[in-house]
Amino acid sequence: ILTYDSKHYWRRDSFPQYKLNRKKGRETDNKDWDAIFTVLNKIKSEIKENLPYKFLEIYGAEADDIIATLCKHSQLEKDKSKNEKIMIVSGDKDFIQLQKYPNVQQYSPILKKYVNGHNPTTYIKEHILKGDTSDGVPNVLSPDNTFVDRLRQRPLGRKKIETWLDMHI
Repeated sequence: ILTYDSKHYWRRDSFPQYKLNRKKGRETDNKDWDAIFTVLNKIKSEIKENLPYKFLEIYGAEADDIIATLCKHSQLEKDKSKNEKIMIVSGDKDFIQLQKYPNVQQYSPILKKYVNGHNPTTYIKEHILKGDTSDGVPNVLSPDNTFVDRLRQRPLGRKKIETWLDMHI
């Protein structure tokens, strides 16, 4: 199943700073992003029309959301014999959290290796606490506008993270 991001993300409705720096970066970049997106959309359309793969693009959802929903849904099947193995082909570490499901594995084609060795529950909790610079999400101690306004994040040390993790948040 091939999944694609919608042009509109539900996260941006809740958090307007979500991935805002990526858009700003494209505006100052010398690449012709309109042409790049036109070509990518043409390739996506040709894959959908000419190849035998299932194709999912859902308004408001990112590909990550669709993949997470498919993984979760596979666990809800009443007939557990239908639980097919799921291989997520991506190097995106956000998918580590989905490895909490026993039938989910992840392979990074760029690194040519499986992504594993992390505790999925601890990983997602740490990720939430630390924030995600690439998505424009600051750590839990910093204001929402930290990256957009080029502010310094409030320091969040390992000791504090471990204390909060021990509290079973």
